[in-house]
Amino acid sequence: MTNPNLHCASIMTANTYGLKGAIKVIAKGMDGYKDKSPFEIQGICNQIDIKDNYPDSIYQSHKKLFDTAKEIIGVIDSFGRHACGIVVSTEPLEGVMGTQTVSGWDYPVTQVYMKEIDYCNFTKFDVLGLDNLGLITKSCELAGLPFLTPNSTDIVDFQDEKVWQSMVESNIGIFQFEGERAGSILRHLFSEETMKKIKERVPDIKYMDLLSLANAAQRPSGASYLESVTEGKFTDNGHDALNKFLAPTLGNLVYQEQLIQFLVDFCGWSYGQADLIRRGIGKIFAC
Repeated sequence: MTNPNLHCASIMTANTYGLKGAIKVIAKGMDGYKDKSPFEIQGICNQIDIKDNYPDSIYQSHKKLFDTAKEIIGVIDSFGRHACGIVVSTEPLEGVMGTQTVSGWDYPVTQVYMKEIDYCNFTKFDVLGLDNLGLITKSCELAGLPFLTPNSTDIVDFQDEKVWQSMVESNIGIFQFEGERAGSILRHLFSEETMKKIKERVPDIKYMDLLSLANAAQRPSGASYLESVTEGKFTDNGHDALNKFLAPTLGNLVYQEQLIQFLVDFCGWSYGQADLIRRGIGKIFAC
């Protein structure tokens, strides 16, 4: 961002209303609700699950509030910046996409989205800052452990069920899972009932693989398999080798790396050829 030879900007994101957020904002100005405390409105929202399902009784009791809130679902309420996406150019960006500023960030932010930047083939970097890196470092110091790197993770038992259970009980500080919706996904996926179903099909499942899968499933592109993942349902692809290949993701083709490996292992392609297909698919969806 400070390189004098480059023109860089964080990539814009838009924050939109979901059902719970819409209810909260509509309630602030609706007769019969605007004088209620935030705790009363939160009590209504607490009865809505991660899939926006809710008891009919709560809907009938607050029908006008729900119906009005549904009209603004998906409406943009604010702009922000991508957690790690940065567009990089040797030419000024203001003349081709425009830039803006957002609260709490001292550098330019684009006025166009990620997909448009991809479509126009701008150079894009992913530079992710981890808020909890300092906490991890301090924890290692207090525990007398070396700073964790890919070469020192053998000191960590990633299958320690007590650790995973503590994450289910409280998602505070869990990277990418701090929010209410993400915490609910975490609790459903690692519940005793769901884990029993998963281990019946994949006995040697790795908890870290499931955490990665949950992270992918909570994104917009994971909507088609989010419910099956949180309920521990395995997608049967009708082929033993393919089911084994996709076992870490419960039978779903989720990651770009999986797509590349599939083309190599099942189609006999080279990694270079497979990567061209991966890029092509990305461009298609970007359009």
